[in-house]
Amino acid sequence: MFAARRTVPRSLAQVVRGNASLASTASESSANASAPAATPATQGRRKRTRPPISLENPSKWNRALPKGVIPAYDLALHLLRKDSENLQAQVSDIRQRIAEKEAQYQALKTKRDALSEGQNGLAEIEEEMELLDHELEKMIEKANIIEVQSEINLPNVRWTVNNAMGMWLQFFHTSFSSI
Repeated sequence: MFAARRTVPRSLAQVVRGNASLASTASESSANASAPAATPATQGRRKRTRPPISLENPSKWNRALPKGVIPAYDLALHLLRKDSENLQAQVSDIRQRIAEKEAQYQALKTKRDALSEGQNGLAEIEEEMELLDHELEKMIEKANIIEVQSEINLPNVRWTVNNAMGMWLQFFHTSFSSI
């Protein structure tokens, strides 16, 4: 049933191996004594250093996976882009309504300026202007919130914010665009 194997006793195998290594090191040491120390054939591990990222040397966002490797990842990015486009369409719609309300406000303002202080409709116009102003403030706040929501989940925007490049790039973009 069981085949008996012939094995060398462990202590004997260690002695033979040990003697062989001792013999080879002794012959190498006598050969190396006359020759100067040689440099190793390999350079060892190289440390890869990442170049520093700054405004002068920015690093751009790269897609994590090439297109087609993982279809679910491609679909997720497509979904994020579609959602962003839908929210940007809402923002443009709200901005258009804001422009219409501002036109109404300006019309009321010219109407108020045309009336003298003693006339009857002045209080009503000022009250209507206050309501429009309050509506405008709410609409502008909502448009700003939706605009942020439209970009917050995009991978390149998240990368820019995580790498602390977003604030500076936005600052420089707004600062120098008016010049």
